[in-house]
Formats: sequence, C-alpha cells, structure tokens
Amino acid sequence: MNQTRKFKFFGRIKNAVFQLERYGVFLGERFSTSLKYALLLILIVTIATTIAETYNFSNMVEKGFKYVDYELPDFTLENNVLSFDEVIEGYDEEFKFYFFVNTDQNITDDSIRNYLSKSSEGDYGLIVLYDRILYKVGGVEMEQRYEEFMSQYDSKVMDKEMLLDEYNSLGIRNICTVFFVVILTGQYMVNILQIFADLILVAILGHITARICKIKLKMSSMLTLSIYAMTLSIILNTIYVVIRILTGFSINYFRIMYLLIAYVYIVAAMLMIKTDIIKCNEELAIALEMQKKMKKEEEEKKQEEQEEQEKKEQEKEKKKKEEKEQEEKELDREPDGSEI
Repeated sequence: MNQTRKFKFFGRIKNAVFQLERYGVFLGERFSTSLKYALLLILIVTIATTIAETYNFSNMVEKGFKYVDYELPDFTLENNVLSFDEVIEGYDEEFKFYFFVNTDQNITDDSIRNYLSKSSEGDYGLIVLYDRILYKVGGVEMEQRYEEFMSQYDSKVMDKEMLLDEYNSLGIRNICTVFFVVILTGQYMVNILQIFADLILVAILGHITARICKIKLKMSSMLTLSIYAMTLSIILNTIYVVIRILTGFSINYFRIMYLLIAYVYIVAAMLMIKTDIIKCNEELAIALEMQKKMKKEEEEKKQEEQEEQEKKEQEKEKKKKEEKEQEEKELDREPDGSEI
C-alpha cells in the first residue's frame, strides 16, 4: 500500500500499460483507490472524445445553418408549438447525420420510434416534433421541450428569420460551449456504465482463469486488476473513437479486440503474480532452511561452550578437592620432633 501511494495518476497508467510485473503492487491498495483512478481515467478520455465531437459539431452546425438559410422551409413557433408546412426527411453523408421534421400534432408513437431507429444508424440525429426536439450524438439520446429550451436559453425565436438572427448573435463559440458541456455530462455517465460493465466481464473471465490456474484472489482484488488491465484498451478505444469521429474510419469487431487485450493483460498479470509468489515461497523456504541451519549451529556452539564450562568447573572442583585432601593429610600427620 505504501508503494501504491507513491504512484501518481500518470505513473499508474505507465505501470498499467508497460510494467505487468508490477501488478502485484496494486493488490496492496484499497479498491476505492483503484476506483478513483478508473473514474478519473474515464473522465479524461471522455473529455478527449467530446472535444472531437465538438469540433465535428461546429463544422456540422455551420453547414446546417447554410441549409437553414437556403433550403429549410419557413416555420412558426407560437405558444411553444412548432409548425412546418411539410414533412422533411434528410441525411448528410459527410457527418452521418439524420434529420427529420414532422410537426403533425397527431403523430403516432410508431412514427417517432421509426425516426429514432433510423437515427441510430448514424452518428448524429435530430428529430423535430411539434412540441419537442429529440437529438442523438454518439450513444447519447436526449429530449427537450420548446418551453424548457426557450426559458433555459432565454430565446425569442418565432420563425426562420429570427432563428438565423439568433445564431448570428450567439456565434458558433457559444453554441459549441453549450454543446460541449451537455455532451460531456451525458457521455461521461454513459462511458462509466459501459466501461464498468466491461470491467465486470473481464473480472469474471479473470476469476475463472484464476481458478483454473489455482490462483486465489478475492473478487475485489480481481476488480482492481481488471481496472488496470483495461487501461490500454480504454486508451486505444479513445484513439479509435476520435479517429472515427473525425474521419469516419471504422474497424469491424473492434470491441472484441478491445476486450481481448484487457483479458490478455489480466491473465499475464496473474501469471506473473503467481510466478512471483512461487519465487517468494522458494526464497522463503531457503531462508527458513538457512535459519534452521544457523539455529542448529548456534545451539551446537552453545552446547559445546556449556560442556567446556562444565568441564572447567569439574576440573576446578577436582583441584579444590585435591587441595583439601592434601591439607587434611598434613593435619593428620604425627609430629616427628622437627617442629620443636
């Protein structure tokens, strides 16, 4: 745990991507610590993809208002009810943008579901109804009623001419700022749900593999390993999403590769941890053997010293006894007259 506290955010990314042999260190930290790391990582990658979305959106808005200026029919907005003279269905190939206008107040739910279904085929979708608008960006779908929109942004738009005037007064920067905040908030929540669902899947696969490899890890520890094992996949997915937003380039089955990379990482990390445990156990066994040997040698040395001490004591006692016997002999000897 003391070692993991030394790791800062980008240090954790470096260790998670390039130093699989250090994954064992992450097992010593609390799950709350790795959870904070995951939430911050998701926030950063969401900001990156939202910046790309906003850049794309700015180009799309400029093109869209040229369409509004030159091609969109007139409309009126009175008492929060929008009215167009015709039904419009459009698709822009460059931005993969679906655009639907149907202000019939008797529109059915089936028709709305049909518009939503078509919109899901592209990256962007805008459905304009008589009382609200529905829009889709990436995986985020939102709805807003005209009453809410007018009060929130203090808008006075009543027709096409007023819409163009308001666009010119607001400017593309303010529009994109609002777009960035709204999409960042929604996309962050979507990413948390999606990535944590993937984390749980990788953790379950890792747990099954651990059982097969006879590695005992708690589920919280497996989730911690999954978070770090997913790091490279999340970064690669972010790069892919940004490229797809900006160029339209897509890779089939990318999600499978995304999960496969995380699974390979967690399996490799567990095998390295197992190898480290075996190595530590071997070193511990050697150390214990050496300790026993040293203890035995110390006991033998003590025994020898004790025996030596006892031998000296015995010799000393024997000498004392001999001296005492000698004194007693001298006292018992009869006088021969030489003492006078």
